[in-house]
Amino acid sequence: METKLVQILKGRRAPIRRRWEVLLRAAKANDPLANPDALVHLMDWTIDQVVQALRKEPSRRLKGSPGYAAAQAACRCGHNPLLAYFLAGEQALIEAIAENWAREEASPPENAVAEAYLAFHSVAGRELESFCAFCQHRDAFCRVRETVTAG
Repeated sequence: METKLVQILKGRRAPIRRRWEVLLRAAKANDPLANPDALVHLMDWTIDQVVQALRKEPSRRLKGSPGYAAAQAACRCGHNPLLAYFLAGEQALIEAIAENWAREEASPPENAVAEAYLAFHSVAGRELESFCAFCQHRDAFCRVRETVTAG
């Protein structure tokens, strides 16, 4: 199954990128670093990382990564420019997989979409967590939040 997913990602890279860019530009940038003109340059690298994650055994995909949902929830300030980037990328990736199987008029392997999500989320979670580690809003936001909840 991973082989088929890898083939889809490689064969549909250009349509995935186009759709991803459309979705990214439709989202409102929450920060100058979230400018789609800057983020589109990361798309090929991200797709390559997802392909690498798909080639790993499923049990190894989760190791060392908080996962997208956990990393998204950990971003307390909401200023991480990669939030919208990965949300748009996830949608573009899943649409490409669905369109591929619709064209082929065949059912996808049983866990194909779950495998794609798992691989994408492992990459997204790692990158979101890395960016949040250097966030300048993090400490100020945490102090404000602690003051508000304590008082």
